[in-house]
Amino acid sequence: MPTIPELPQDIINSILSELHDDKPTLKHCALVAWSFRTESQRHVYGTISINLSREAQHIARLHDLHGIVKNNAMLLTHVRCLHLYIPAIDEKNTEVLAILPMLRQIRKLDSHVSGRDTAIYWYHLTEALREHLYLLMQSPDLVDIGLCSVSQIPLSCFTRCRQLQSVTLSWVSFSLEDTKPLIPTPPSHGSGELIFLRVCTPCGILNLLDAMSHSDCPLTIRHLSELDISLNHKEDVPPCQTILNMCAESLESFTVSLDGYYMFDNDEVFALDLSKMRSLRLLSMDFTRWSPSAFFSWLPIFVSKYLPADGRLERLMLTGPGLSEDQRRSMSSVLAGGTRLLAVQVEFTCWEYQGHSVIVTPTE
Repeated sequence: MPTIPELPQDIINSILSELHDDKPTLKHCALVAWSFRTESQRHVYGTISINLSREAQHIARLHDLHGIVKNNAMLLTHVRCLHLYIPAIDEKNTEVLAILPMLRQIRKLDSHVSGRDTAIYWYHLTEALREHLYLLMQSPDLVDIGLCSVSQIPLSCFTRCRQLQSVTLSWVSFSLEDTKPLIPTPPSHGSGELIFLRVCTPCGILNLLDAMSHSDCPLTIRHLSELDISLNHKEDVPPCQTILNMCAESLESFTVSLDGYYMFDNDEVFALDLSKMRSLRLLSMDFTRWSPSAFFSWLPIFVSKYLPADGRLERLMLTGPGLSEDQRRSMSSVLAGGTRLLAVQVEFTCWEYQGHSVIVTPTE
């Protein structure tokens, strides 16, 4: 294979980095010269997807991947992000069990439900697969994990992952039944201080929140910097408030999406108290599915009572239902009268039926 000695390697690497999301081209580049090969392979195998369902196409892809790494195991050292698709009914797969132990250098792990399955029950997976998943979660370089539609994860398995910094939990629940990890390993190295947390339906993680409220828990959200939450039911509000209270001193960015179909009963007004947030600078709230009447019932109370009181808030972004011109003027008046918004940039995005948005500020 020819080489190109007159072209510095850092320039070659820079050029190939521009193609990081063009895998077909990178595969061709890997065959151009030795100086192209390693960097091209690093991008080609930087992110891989493994689907464990028994559909023919996924079986074939997994078989091909197993054959590739069997001939050149060094390729898996390039993997930094793994997307893992798991069916609700797990079947023993020797090929994937051979690959997963070779991925301990990953930095990001996303676990999804495969196909049309609605949820994965941890204890429905084979013991071998559970062992490998637990070891992946304990990977020393793993700092970002996303779990979607996984039920009854042993709490001890998750809280021992002290190296984590970013966590996404969507329709996830934790179990207290298994008080000991499947494999007796010590907690991973790290501070245990989460920086980013995204949660959909936080009422499912009450066990996790309770565990993290104790000082001896290896994981903590008391130093959380960014929080993104979707509230789908009224039952999600108390655990959301618990999270906010736990990171009141550190949280700088809070994004919350609220589903109006479930947040109200009769004249009950939704309340989320942010008044004790000490470091919050960005607040984004999505009320797209709320009715205008529900939105106007909530807005004056929130502006007067529940906004941060320390004056550090810099930007408030509200996304709401379609409003008439009179309603927008009324809303602007409420925002302009908020004493806690005097130094805050306020944006309201009003999604009309035509798909357009209107931005208003209290100064209008």
